[in-house]
Amino acid sequence: MPLLEIRRDFFAQLFRTLPKMKGKYFDAGLFFRDLISYRETTSLLAKFAFDVLEIFYATPMLIINPDFYRQPPPQIVALDVGHLPRYPRSAKLQPVDNDKALPDAPDLLTPLRKHQPSPMFNNKSRWSWSNEQGRVLTFQQPAEATDGRPRWIFTFPALVISLLAFIMATIFLLYLAALCRVRRPNAQWAIFVFEPTGSPLLGLTITTVTTHLISISVPFLVSVAGYCVAGKWLEEQSFPPASRPALPTPLQYAFMVKMLTTSNVTSVYGAGRYMKAARRNIRFPRSFQVALALTSLIIGLSYSLILVDIWLHGSAFVVEGSIPSSIQRPMQITSFGVAFNESVCAASSACLQDASGDYGPSWATQAGLVVAANSSDTFSVITLNNASDMAIVVSKSANPFVTFEAPSFGIKAQCSSLTPSCTSTVPQPIGCSAFPLTDNPRTTSASASATTSASANSSVSATNSAASSSSTSQLATKLVPVRATTSNPQTVLVQLQWSANGSMVSQNPSAVETNNSNILAWASCDLTFYNLTLQHKDGLYGIAGEPILANPDFSNIMQRGLLSQLGNIRLLSDLQTTMLAEQNISSAVGAMNQELGRVALALFTGTLQPAPLLQSNPQQQPALLGRYPLVPVILYLFILYAYSLTAAIIYIWAARLRSQLFRNPGHKTTCAVQLGQQRLTDPLTLVAALYPSYPDNPMTEDPRELFMEETAVRLAISTHDGPQPMFGVYQRTGTWTLEMG
Repeated sequence: MPLLEIRRDFFAQLFRTLPKMKGKYFDAGLFFRDLISYRETTSLLAKFAFDVLEIFYATPMLIINPDFYRQPPPQIVALDVGHLPRYPRSAKLQPVDNDKALPDAPDLLTPLRKHQPSPMFNNKSRWSWSNEQGRVLTFQQPAEATDGRPRWIFTFPALVISLLAFIMATIFLLYLAALCRVRRPNAQWAIFVFEPTGSPLLGLTITTVTTHLISISVPFLVSVAGYCVAGKWLEEQSFPPASRPALPTPLQYAFMVKMLTTSNVTSVYGAGRYMKAARRNIRFPRSFQVALALTSLIIGLSYSLILVDIWLHGSAFVVEGSIPSSIQRPMQITSFGVAFNESVCAASSACLQDASGDYGPSWATQAGLVVAANSSDTFSVITLNNASDMAIVVSKSANPFVTFEAPSFGIKAQCSSLTPSCTSTVPQPIGCSAFPLTDNPRTTSASASATTSASANSSVSATNSAASSSSTSQLATKLVPVRATTSNPQTVLVQLQWSANGSMVSQNPSAVETNNSNILAWASCDLTFYNLTLQHKDGLYGIAGEPILANPDFSNIMQRGLLSQLGNIRLLSDLQTTMLAEQNISSAVGAMNQELGRVALALFTGTLQPAPLLQSNPQQQPALLGRYPLVPVILYLFILYAYSLTAAIIYIWAARLRSQLFRNPGHKTTCAVQLGQQRLTDPLTLVAALYPSYPDNPMTEDPRELFMEETAVRLAISTHDGPQPMFGVYQRTGTWTLEMG
């Protein structure tokens, strides 16, 4: 075998290393790797590493001739090493303390794979070489490092999680305590909230969404906790050797990685069992304890929240109850009362009567007729049986579950039938001596269209009898006041006429049929006009206190709508189905009292407007109530706020960490805490350490940049052939097959 032409100082260093090999024989590649593993070679070996490596890989055994050492070394002409850095010819070796951390091997001493060419034969730029795909790899010296904090984007997820948990807990608390809570006696261990009919339980919906959000956030929060663990690790190893605490062992490091990557109960349980079993035999670093504590706290709070949420879902249910009626808008409160609209009388001294004597204005008349037809959305007229059939005006927007008192108006009609006295003198009357057929000068007669019968929409005319005070007059429906229109009460003579044509018959003596098949009725009615206070309770209306008689001027306004004959058709239509159908005269008169007062007040409502309440007290209304037990609710809120506080503490802790910064041209600045967190939470960095690819930037924040994928390099999971077979993942190059036995 030819002798190697190597400088004398290399063999001097080589012989110095041989005694520690303990007489073992090595092949060239293994021998070279053992030299590196002892970390005793200095920069002297770096001069010849790449030259000798080519010969080592090609030679099965290295044979050294000591006599050759004494010969003068020949000059190497064929190999140009001028581009290599200049190192001193000799170096002084220091004894190695095995208890201390040994320095890392220089980048140039890292073993090369066989399929990669030697940098000695690369003609590219300095410190560069190309792989099989032609990609240029550059070895860069790290820039000068300073201290700094990691960028805010890396710790920001913990802040988002803290705010999210706090907001969801606050929403749930406000929903139960303020927004929808219903206070019930003897409900000390439960919270009752109003649940709208047909909708899901809103409280349980909030807890379900919150629990799922917290479960999703656990891996993100554990990842940020990795910065705290990395910071504690860097802090421990920065202490002087005399006071330095224990650093993690490989097994402890493996447990730390498992806890921070899997984020489940099994990893925490396994680490806890290991710590309990080995705490008497080995010291545990604080970084391991921090990793175990933070992951246990985060996962424990998350699982506890899930269990309490299940408890809450199993114990919450719906019950029937009652709630106070709530008034949401102030306008609804205003619309409960009734007041006179002063603008109706602003344009005329004779209120509700224009220059031609007609009732006006037209919009007030139309509004009154709509109320009389019970078609208004604003007001309605009802009669009170417990107040002598008094007609009162009420607001249609009143909440039926609210007790209130409001101002209003009322009209009471008390009639007596004149028909029997008229029919006693004339067998088939066409008039009545007790009823003045001439128009009263203090009122305005109805037009022909206003006095048309509701049944036939036609009027019937006849000549007056000899007993009448006038020679001719129309026999039609009319209402004639006896007193002045300012009188209160007011007496009104009522003449009613229906054109039956043989299809209608009165069932009582209050109305009679004439010889031309018409039905006539006469009555005298006293109308009394009131100002009153309306009371509403439990959905029923009444009068609070004693009603007050309206003053003469206001009573004149209240009766003008009726005396204008505009409501005659409505009055005939209503009495046709009530008064004529009654079996006795008293019932017929009672029906006339109700309808006359209701129509008179309805025609007056065109001049009214909504008014505020005098008093309002909410009442109870039936509803469905959600019952939430107090104990699981308190536990759920406590765990949720504790999770929010934990996330906030982790965020503040991680954001305040300071460590060494690494600035590389063309790359983002990274820090030691960030790189340490990657080695704790990202398996990509661990795989990159097992199969190094010599990246351009070994201190990158993106672990994918640590890999240089080559199609010729593949991994196999199998048993490795050797003196002691071991199952694992091994690198294979080129074409290969794996036989499964």
